Amino acid sequence: MIKGFLLAFDVILIAIFLIGMIFGVKTKETVMGLLSGAIAFIITLNSLFILYS
Repeated sequence: MIKGFLLAFDVILIAIFLIGMIFGVKTKETVMGLLSGAIAFIITLNSLFILYS
């Protein structure tokens, strides 16, 4: 139950930050794009750790 909720929450956060990364690349805000991409990557690693623990 808790794992399912955390994974759903992580998927929503990943989507938000990937949209931010795409928006940052399109508006030439490379720092914002890289930051959003790095945060999405960290959240992905976190959700994989939760899933397999």
